[in-house]
Amino acid sequence: MRRGVLIALALAALAAVAVALSLAPLSPGEQLRVVGTYTINALAVSSSGGGAVVPIEVTLLTPGNGRAYVAGVPEAGEGFGPSAQIALYVASRLAGVSPSNYTALIRVKALQSSVGGPSASGYITAALFALMKGLPLRNDTAMTGIILPDGTIGWVGGVQYKVEAAAQNGIKYVLVPLGEQGEAAGVSGVEVIPIATIQQAIYYLTGYNVTSPYNASSLNPAVFDNVSRELYEEVLAIYENATGPSASQYANMSQIEALAASGQYYVAASLLYSSLVNYYDGLVSRGSASSSALYNEALSLAKEYESVVKKIPITSNNLGIIIGLYERIYQVYQEANSSSPDVGLMYARVVTLPPWIDAARELAYGRAVNESALADMAEAYLQYAYVMYSYVETTYGSQLPSQYVAQLDQSFGLAQSLYSAGHYLAALAASLDTIALSENLLAAP
Repeated sequence: MRRGVLIALALAALAAVAVALSLAPLSPGEQLRVVGTYTINALAVSSSGGGAVVPIEVTLLTPGNGRAYVAGVPEAGEGFGPSAQIALYVASRLAGVSPSNYTALIRVKALQSSVGGPSASGYITAALFALMKGLPLRNDTAMTGIILPDGTIGWVGGVQYKVEAAAQNGIKYVLVPLGEQGEAAGVSGVEVIPIATIQQAIYYLTGYNVTSPYNASSLNPAVFDNVSRELYEEVLAIYENATGPSASQYANMSQIEALAASGQYYVAASLLYSSLVNYYDGLVSRGSASSSALYNEALSLAKEYESVVKKIPITSNNLGIIIGLYERIYQVYQEANSSSPDVGLMYARVVTLPPWIDAARELAYGRAVNESALADMAEAYLQYAYVMYSYVETTYGSQLPSQYVAQLDQSFGLAQSLYSAGHYLAALAASLDTIALSENLLAAP
């Protein structure tokens, strides 16, 4: 469930990022002005074991080119550049300005400590936002946490060691990702504050309450709510037509109806999909349906629907849904190529694609997203997927179960191959899947 929610949240943020990726270079003769510099208390895991506090200088320049540049990379860990770039995008969206107004300079002053690429990116985002808004940044607080494109603060490794290092260095407060505060339960001399979003981090670090919506879409919320309801109703009809009188055997219909009644259409539709997977798996296990027949039909439908999706105009309003469609289609392809394909999952996935296609068509208005913007966005998310992929593997390495390593390798490899082939929307979907998988692995006990 966590993986699905992460992907849904990231898809909702993509329309904003699509606009941000159209960057213009400096005009001839323009002079850069230093907006300001903050030195933040980043938390790291030292090369000899234990934690460390590592100062990172965050400088903002204007006018800029929308890029973030990092110095000190050999000591900073894998993927620092891409995570700093995402930090600049998120900070600018929250501040209500274009990232192309600024250039960010990040200087990592680590000596023998390793700041994992994305683990300081949440703190960097807050510092950049404070510089853009002219806000003071408190110096008695440290933070660790990954910034995700939708503004969520993601999990990191070594929380206990990092909090211990903060306490030893006289830091009073440490912000950690929600759900990881328990790792530092035994550390004294410092207050650990769990946060779920960058908005919360900004509030604790500056006292400023971010109220601007994190959304650049022109979509009317009432329209989106109506489309979501229609999507749920179509998925419900598909489920009831398939299962007939045994609908309640595979799904808690009372729970699903209650979720829909409260407006949680996406969650309700997701539960129906999961129940449909169980239904088709049951048919195969009982011999009531042919595994090979479902497999072949699922592949055929996936290819048919992929050709349909390619013809839908891409706009700021339906971009997230179209990427979600590609994520679902390529999940079918990946499952088909696995050593033991789940045909129930494959078939349930393709038969529930039409409602999503209808939603993408209905929302195909607003700002058009061109090929160049898609290519830039796909590259940015592929880089961020690499950051997450590298961070998980270098942090946990051999501790990860082999099946999870294989799944992560497959997802990231697919993202790379799709991007290289110029399939940018599909590459975005695979990159988001890699990010979500990495988040799940970081969250695992």
